[in-house]
Amino acid sequence: MLTSRTQMSSGAAANPIPQEGARVLRPMPLARARQAMRDFTQSDPLAMTVGAIGNGDNGAELHLVLEHRKGKLPCAINSYSGIAYGFDAWGRPAALNQKGENYVAFSSSQVQLKEGDKEMHSSPLKHVDTASLAVAQVDQVTCASGERWARSARN
Repeated sequence: MLTSRTQMSSGAAANPIPQEGARVLRPMPLARARQAMRDFTQSDPLAMTVGAIGNGDNGAELHLVLEHRKGKLPCAINSYSGIAYGFDAWGRPAALNQKGENYVAFSSSQVQLKEGDKEMHSSPLKHVDTASLAVAQVDQVTCASGERWARSARN
């Protein structure tokens, strides 16, 4: 069963929504969100270094630079998923999903990230308002060896 927050953000024309039970950051100004995300993801093996939202040839796109941090998970990462949050040019939360909330899920598979490598993630968005900046958390990674890391209630 979907949580009410997940249910509210879903639908046939919706952007991808976070998995049930995912920890979603409450709306806050960009500067506070960056600090909260820095603290929240400090021990994560894969973390965002740069986030932006822009328009490509086919519409709005989410762009994230993700870095496989050395010493956090010594393996080659081949898939990941997480949540990105959108902000306007003034640092205010801006709509990214069908219901006007400032978050959207993202994921990728078939990548090969060794420790220290960076990945440029790009995915299309359908319901962008004035968002141009992003912060993100990676909630789950899978290694080529089959080893997995997932955000728990503690991290």
